[in-house]
Amino acid sequence: MKPRAKFTLRKWLLLALLAVAATTRAENNEPAIRAELRAIANGPIIKDWQKQVGARTRPTAARQFVVQARGDGQAVCTREIQQAIDECAAAGGGIVEFKPGQYVTGSLFIKSNVNFHVAKDVTLLGAQDDAAWPLVRTRAGGIEMDWPAALLNVRDQQNVSITGEGTVNARGKRWWKRFWAAEPAYHKKGLRWAVDYDIRRPHMLQIYQSRDVTVQGLTFIDSPFWTLHTVFSRQVTIEGCKVRNMVAATWGPSTDGINIDSSAFVLVENCDVDANDDCFSFKAGMNADGQRVNLPVQYSMFRSCVARRGHGGITLGSDMSGGIRHCEAKGIKMIGTNSGIRLKSAAVRGGLVEDILIQDVQMEQIGIAIEMSLNWAPDFSYPKLPDNATNIPPDWRVIAAPVPPERRIPTWRDITIADVRGTSRDTVIVAEGLPQLPMSRFRLERIHLEGVRAGSIRHAQDWIIKDVRLTGKNGQPVAIKDCQGVSIP
Repeated sequence: MKPRAKFTLRKWLLLALLAVAATTRAENNEPAIRAELRAIANGPIIKDWQKQVGARTRPTAARQFVVQARGDGQAVCTREIQQAIDECAAAGGGIVEFKPGQYVTGSLFIKSNVNFHVAKDVTLLGAQDDAAWPLVRTRAGGIEMDWPAALLNVRDQQNVSITGEGTVNARGKRWWKRFWAAEPAYHKKGLRWAVDYDIRRPHMLQIYQSRDVTVQGLTFIDSPFWTLHTVFSRQVTIEGCKVRNMVAATWGPSTDGINIDSSAFVLVENCDVDANDDCFSFKAGMNADGQRVNLPVQYSMFRSCVARRGHGGITLGSDMSGGIRHCEAKGIKMIGTNSGIRLKSAAVRGGLVEDILIQDVQMEQIGIAIEMSLNWAPDFSYPKLPDNATNIPPDWRVIAAPVPPERRIPTWRDITIADVRGTSRDTVIVAEGLPQLPMSRFRLERIHLEGVRAGSIRHAQDWIIKDVRLTGKNGQPVAIKDCQGVSIP
């Protein structure tokens, strides 16, 4: 007689997650990985999740596939590079490599079991023809829509590596110029929110609905839009990469550095970002469309990174309608960033942000050291279709779709900011919650910051504050208004 199998708690939880995933997938006909992410979000809180972040596997096959193309910086090599990737994948995996040179390419699609290796003496250059960037269905700017494919794409794949000490230069200035040329007219018409979606700029690298992906060692320059974007994916490692989107006189609009979006178990480590927008950000969809998808970013972390120029060093939001839960940022150095720790949302976003740890942060000459705004950028955050307009683009209707009143107000709670030191060239803290739902249960510990002004906190309640010194050179203390249970010595 065979002994009865023992079901541990771990096995029971695994079976429960698989059952929920199968049911959700059947009911909603959604991809398997999205169902897994949903099951993780709906399951019990995972203890010691920090030990589970990052890619669990990497391609191990040693077969080499050398790209047969001219690396002269002139000839477009998209077909030849993609052929090497496809042959490598068809053979069961291996390494795609380049001879030294500069290779012009449009969108590339990296496949399972492939190590796409860009060595130190290799540069990939983004093609300057729109036709080289085909439209794909993806999420861009928090909305699911048709969008130009990224320069490097990992879509519905697993066990992928993108490695090397080489350079990927998307040459995004042509898209930046389009945006800046169009923005004044949109702004004048009250359509500032629409220009980002109408001037469709590709991502530099997007990991979409994939698992066990590693990006390591590369330098990314001049992204047309967000640079490294992980969305609807799990078990991803981004390590030792540099982002440089502000090397030219013309700054790139919305060229975020590294965004973790509605994904789980993502590790970003030892990266160095210089970007015009947020350097490192947690995101989870925008407004009604983000709530429709309803997938949080969860169990993910930024660790031991450097944030340089940019709107925010570590940012939560503004795309957060699906929620941000169980996330960390630790060991971050910020140099000259506009805002250091930045929380942003709006009274139409909805979404729950909870169980967040930001710890061990060093700041040098930051604009606003800690900035929290739940009414961020009204001209962008509150999209409204023009009155009496005809021929409204379908994407505009998605973007401007109203969120039901009972689901509009975001919730921010159980956020810990600890062990922060440094200087601000402007204001130390600006925290502005909402009268309808104040920021609650924040914990500030061992924070010593000095700036020109100490700043202000409004619409907050039940904050735990220990060993905190927020001082302004003007001698005025932090102004606390419309708060309950908030007091800074």
